Amino acid sequence: LTQGQSTQTSGNNQAPGAPVQLKLNDFVSWAMYFPPLPNRLNVPADIKNHLDKGEDGEVIKQITQDAQASAEMLSLGAELSLNRGQLPEAQALVERALKLSPNHPDAQAIAALIDLGRGEAERGRQRAAQNVLDNPFNPTAIIAHSYSQQAEGRLQAALDSALEAQR
Repeated sequence: LTQGQSTQTSGNNQAPGAPVQLKLNDFVSWAMYFPPLPNRLNVPADIKNHLDKGEDGEVIKQITQDAQASAEMLSLGAELSLNRGQLPEAQALVERALKLSPNHPDAQAIAALIDLGRGEAERGRQRAAQNVLDNPFNPTAIIAHSYSQQAEGRLQAALDSALEAQR
């Protein structure tokens, strides 16, 4: 605790702790811990090699610099950027992906997460719900929908969606 802060004990022999104040961007950090997993079956060998080595920064760099990158690769770069907390970079990559393919399921899913993290809950919810309607068997779309349900406090629906995505 710092000067001017107070706390309470819980009476269960545990040390008192400072209250936690969550901010809107804390959601983005939480989402980064449970990121959607895009379909990586069509990833070029060199990119896959970097991913296997945990060299996400190198993957982002290559995708960002590739003027001919596909919507799938741009979505991958956006996801990795989001996972690293680089929201502006994630936004730029997802916008490029959506220009190439406006209904790309992974790009729409990541865009929905960015919307949610920026406090545009209704837009994120609508984007995630439409993405699931358009792509009912896409795990990334379903997981993003689960996140939007969690943001609304619909935890059982969110859990059901997350389990559905695993099937």
